[in-house]
Amino acid sequence: AGEFPSYATINRYVQVEDPWLRDCAIPVALQVKGVAKPVLAVLDPLRGGALSSVPQALAKWWNVPRILPPDLKPEWGGDNGGNFLVTPDGIAIVGGNCSYTMRRFLAGMGYGGRLLTVDMWWRFGSQGGGHVDEVFTVLPVPQDPNGFVIAVADPSLGLKLLGDIKRDNIVGELKGLLHSLYQLRHLYPQSFSKDEAVLGMKMAEEVGKLYGALEGGRGPAYFEANLSKKLGRRVASVLEMTIDDLSKGLRALRPGKPQVRFVRLPSLLRHEDDGRGGSMLPEVVNSIILGKDVILPDPLLATFREKTREVLSALGLRCHFIPSATYHNQRGQIHCATVVKRSLTKFIHPRYEPAR
Repeated sequence: AGEFPSYATINRYVQVEDPWLRDCAIPVALQVKGVAKPVLAVLDPLRGGALSSVPQALAKWWNVPRILPPDLKPEWGGDNGGNFLVTPDGIAIVGGNCSYTMRRFLAGMGYGGRLLTVDMWWRFGSQGGGHVDEVFTVLPVPQDPNGFVIAVADPSLGLKLLGDIKRDNIVGELKGLLHSLYQLRHLYPQSFSKDEAVLGMKMAEEVGKLYGALEGGRGPAYFEANLSKKLGRRVASVLEMTIDDLSKGLRALRPGKPQVRFVRLPSLLRHEDDGRGGSMLPEVVNSIILGKDVILPDPLLATFREKTREVLSALGLRCHFIPSATYHNQRGQIHCATVVKRSLTKFIHPRYEPAR
């Protein structure tokens, strides 16, 4: 942001330990009766915490309405902004831990019959699982028949990529990964609280043990035992069922339109204390989409960067990887930590122009 000041606004006045802007303020488009064009607004999910005043402040700053759903339970994590995705043709995708009150409100605001629920119990998180933006994101692809595709964080792909790396190369990659973790802590000590430093060290220790196992010829056995075997198989099965359910739901709600395509991005899961899966490396799917440019967390492994670039470049998108260890150590990522003010009329895929 310091190099490109016109692209970001730096807040130098309020310093808080809670960075998750997306969770507390959700930009939405309103179609107001009697108004031809959609209107930007800010939906306040009552997340609470250090950023509880942000929705009202953003609405005032942007000069747009602030929407406050009635009867919403304060500080319910399933209603946070990271648990919502919307396709360009207006299908809302929410996590299964999204409250009935929020879903009822969304149905009353025009999403009745256009709301799909994705089960996220298997992802680490409070109050019933993780958020959908940890696993899925909607990518604008004008050349696609639908004008968009859905990207998925796929742990099976991550394991396959690691398995495909020659032993000498993977040892080198893990050395680089370990170096990156320590270098980030050295370069940005102010961005690591005591708890975050402990989490970062825990991750570095895991990677260090894996590196040692690889050098001793015990890599595959160690990796399966510590990171993937039971959890990976269970998650792979659940993820495929989730994708299948989501695909069927989209097909049912979009009759006569082409089937939505899913593309896969690499991911790695580790066991969390509650038995569910948490991201071992920064999750590339948790990114910011700015037209044809995608701002992604650096996954720290070169093979993951190359695969991500290969997949997104084939869609006509440009990748920009940035260090994001601070967010990762707090179990979140770039999308969770940003709110983007978007133009509602700059690009509309020809397929959706008549619907508007």
